[in-house]
Amino acid sequence: MPISEIEKKRADATLREYCEGKTQPEIRHELEIVYRFEGLFAYVSERRPDWRDETVYRTHDVAKFRFSVTTREWSLFWRDRNLKWHRFEDCPPSTDLGDLLGVVDEHPIFYG
Repeated sequence: MPISEIEKKRADATLREYCEGKTQPEIRHELEIVYRFEGLFAYVSERRPDWRDETVYRTHDVAKFRFSVTTREWSLFWRDRNLKWHRFEDCPPSTDLGDLLGVVDEHPIFYG
């Protein structure tokens, strides 16, 4: 079952505000924080120009959030050096995506 339009719009607004707040306008051409949805998942990523060709941009996923349709909660995931995702056990699922974004900012495993 897909995420409802109401939940998606709520998450979209939260993620848009977060990414705009994390991206400094004066360096947007060098580093931009972006997000995307894929089914029940939302991703926050860093977007940078390639070091060899500045016309090509690369994204690096920082955090992944999974929406549970049955509980209507978001779970937070982190990615290891082998690009495998793991549930972030130090943080319980939450109905408020903004709470989880706060954890992403506080814990060095995401941006560190």
